[in-house]
Amino acid sequence: MEYVKLGNTGLDVSRLCLGCMSFGEPDQGYPKWTLGAEDSRPIIKKALELGINFFEGKPYSREKWMDSVCIDAESFQPLIP
Repeated sequence: MEYVKLGNTGLDVSRLCLGCMSFGEPDQGYPKWTLGAEDSRPIIKKALELGINFFEGKPYSREKWMDSVCIDAESFQPLIP
C-alpha cells in the first residue's frame, strides 16, 4: 500500500480510501441497500489487512452513522498507534 501525508498533520494515509456510504443499519432508518455491522465487518477487516487506513465516513447527515458500524466492527483497529 502506498501512503501520503495528510496535509500538514504528519499523518500517513493510504492512497486508497474505503468509502463507507454502503455501511449502515437498514432497520435504523438507513437505505435498504446498506450493509449492517455483520455484513460490513469482513469488508472493513480486509481493507485494514490490505493497509487501507483512510475511511470516508459521513455521506449522510445523520449523527453517528459510520461510527455505529465501523467502530463497532470487531476488525477495527486504531489508525494511529
